[in-house]
Amino acid sequence: MDRPRELLRAVESVRDQTYEPIELVVIEEGVTEPQVPALLADAGFDSTEFRHVFNEEPTGVEVARNQAVAHSSGEYLAFLDDDDEWYPTKIEKQLSRIRETGCDVCYTGAERRGPDGDLRATAIPDVEGDARSRTLAGAIIGPSVFVVSRDGFETVGGFDEEIPFWEDWDFLYRLSERYRFTGVHEPLAKIHTDADVRRSDAPDLAERGGRYLIDKHCPIDHERQRFATRRFKSRVWNGVGRSALMNGRYSDARAFFARAVLEWPFDRSLLLYGALSYGGDPVLQTAQTVKRGVVGMVHD
Repeated sequence: MDRPRELLRAVESVRDQTYEPIELVVIEEGVTEPQVPALLADAGFDSTEFRHVFNEEPTGVEVARNQAVAHSSGEYLAFLDDDDEWYPTKIEKQLSRIRETGCDVCYTGAERRGPDGDLRATAIPDVEGDARSRTLAGAIIGPSVFVVSRDGFETVGGFDEEIPFWEDWDFLYRLSERYRFTGVHEPLAKIHTDADVRRSDAPDLAERGGRYLIDKHCPIDHERQRFATRRFKSRVWNGVGRSALMNGRYSDARAFFARAVLEWPFDRSLLLYGALSYGGDPVLQTAQTVKRGVVGMVHD
């Protein structure tokens, strides 16, 4: 547990939900001795308010999520990364929407915030009913914004424990193949990011995950799905390119953006990302500063 303050913030946002009852399962791993029970007790949590699962060795986020589900009993499931948080009405509004529509999957919008809590962007997907084309294109935010029925989770087999990256993209696409989606179209989650911190292994993991996704979901380019498949491949290579870009591997980023353009040349964002990859650190940092300034003005 390397970020106790963030974990406590996340858990408190679960406790503050207006919907009751909520069963809270916390997975702790990668440390020699459990630390979460003492942390939560010091914050005023009773031991009956949460279930703690301890793994001394790190298992990976996809395994941890599956493990949390296995230790839960609720009819509906919601996932929250330890550095994210929910607004108090999130679960109540999502379950109300599920009852209204009869859907098995409900998402919300989200605020993306930087390391200091500054608002970087607000994303509110607009997807209803058949979400296959949108999830294939990677248009939906990750697990911290979702509620899914246990039946849906178990039917698609949970999170793929073999995928090295983008396990949430894969999971949501498999859900969309079988179930209808609905949404609460307002930002009810805060997704905190450490995007300013570079990880040298992130682009390699992203590339491995991208190839895994393509091999799994696009084994054959069927004529009927040719355009959706090409757009999916473009989104994958775009994502890998952005990972390389944000981690300072500019020549690799240009190669992945070029591959994305070959698959789907109609995505105008590729022109912007490609230009940033030629500018190096000064241009990228300037672009990020300008974007934050624009977001700040819009929300002031």
